[in-house]
Amino acid sequence: MALATQPPPSQLGILFNDLERPYEHKNPKAIHNYGLVKDHVGVAAKAIELLQTAMHLGVPEARGALGRLLFNA
Repeated sequence: MALATQPPPSQLGILFNDLERPYEHKNPKAIHNYGLVKDHVGVAAKAIELLQTAMHLGVPEARGALGRLLFNA
């Protein structure tokens, strides 16, 4: 999921609410995508947590995303 521009805060709130639901249900790919979004908007701590969770749930792309996030931090 790529965000070309920063959406307004009201739309970010809606997006984050929508992305929290799969996180509660342990949807691995959705957790990975949510981690990427959090990284994009600059919430590194939550992004790291989400990407670690996705990695433990078996999403192979999560390890690379987490490595890039930690390397660039």
